[in-house]
Amino acid sequence: MLIAIPGSSDLGGVLGFDAARPDALLRTIRDRFGPFRHRHVLVPTPRHHAVEVREQAHVAVAADPAVRIGILPLHHHALTLALIGRAVLAAELRPGGWTDPGQAVQLLLSLAARSRSLVWHPRLGTVSEPVTSLGERAAGLLPARSYLYELGAPAVIPARSGPGSASPDGWHVAGPPAPQLRAGLGVLAVEPVDFSPYGRRPYAGRNSVEITQLATTSARPWTGPACDDCSATMVDGLCVFCGCGPVGAPDPQPAGDLAPAGVSTGTATTGTGVSA
Repeated sequence: MLIAIPGSSDLGGVLGFDAARPDALLRTIRDRFGPFRHRHVLVPTPRHHAVEVREQAHVAVAADPAVRIGILPLHHHALTLALIGRAVLAAELRPGGWTDPGQAVQLLLSLAARSRSLVWHPRLGTVSEPVTSLGERAAGLLPARSYLYELGAPAVIPARSGPGSASPDGWHVAGPPAPQLRAGLGVLAVEPVDFSPYGRRPYAGRNSVEITQLATTSARPWTGPACDDCSATMVDGLCVFCGCGPVGAPDPQPAGDLAPAGVSTGTATTGTGVSA
């Protein structure tokens, strides 16, 4: 199974691709592996890239109808999704790790539900999410003032307040942290990651830095029937890759922002090779 992230550089076996190019997902996979050798491709994506990713997935399936692409729009930025993807791929190699793509989806969703995506802003001038006040933007012009924002939160907070975590572990930052950022994170042990997000990011400006608190990969039971079409373990009664579900089953309605798009709406199309 492959994991690919839009608006992301590569990271530890996870492929990054350009969300703005209609054939970028197809070209990224073919450039690395030639014609499709992996039947399942999992694409966790920041929510603002979901439409472009669905279009790219249809291009890839049109080129190779045998491939199955599962799209998971999640409330995380590219750094968090790439780190989660790397952890999922590493878990396959451990004793008791996942053995099919549907189980990998279960692990990825578990990590996503327990991880955090933050952004450090040295300036707020070009940030559109969340909406900031004129006073905050003016204060952001001061050299000593910077802000933190957690995706999904209603507002930014002064960076000097810190991210409000009970745990100092699991923190990662894209690139070497600036002294001002390190001071804002205080005693947290931060691991720099050789990673470059790019493209449209409504929650980030040109100099903003993505920060992740990555949850630990814990052992868990792998449950669920297998998809009749692609054999992946179903998640909440639906195959993330094919959109297939048990015959006669009602549309699943799981709660929460972290449910896959095809699962939360119950509208995935069966048999296209794209589920989202």
